[in-house]
Amino acid sequence: MPSIDSYRKSNYLQKGDVELPILATISHTDEADVSMEGQPESIECIVHFKEDVKPLIAKITNLELIAEIAGDRNTDHWEGVQIVIYHDKNVMYGRKRVGGVRVCAPDEVRQPNVQPRKQQPKHDYGPPPSDDDMDPQDVAPNDIPF
Repeated sequence: MPSIDSYRKSNYLQKGDVELPILATISHTDEADVSMEGQPESIECIVHFKEDVKPLIAKITNLELIAEIAGDRNTDHWEGVQIVIYHDKNVMYGRKRVGGVRVCAPDEVRQPNVQPRKQQPKHDYGPPPSDDDMDPQDVAPNDIPF
């Protein structure tokens, strides 16, 4: 059964369109009014791709990420830059975790939202003492903590 997000119709890329990461090559960028009918104008940067992928409405976070990948803050210079588009479940809207579309460099592809765990240092305490190693005089009856 498809995700309910697949029933949302949009000319632009949405999280429901990104079930698996997508490798895409930027063809060009432009600006468009993406406001809903009857709402105030909302001009956003639109990133278009050479592949058969819907255009991405790039808000400031994704713009900053693409600029870092491209090595250039001028969107006119992004043609040919490859990015990976993925669904990040940790995208927040206000205080609510709603998920959303994020981008990363192709060499940064990983399991999104999974942080590697630090390995605990291993301690070598040696073998446990045997009864032969213990001297009964070392343990007094009052030394027992219970």
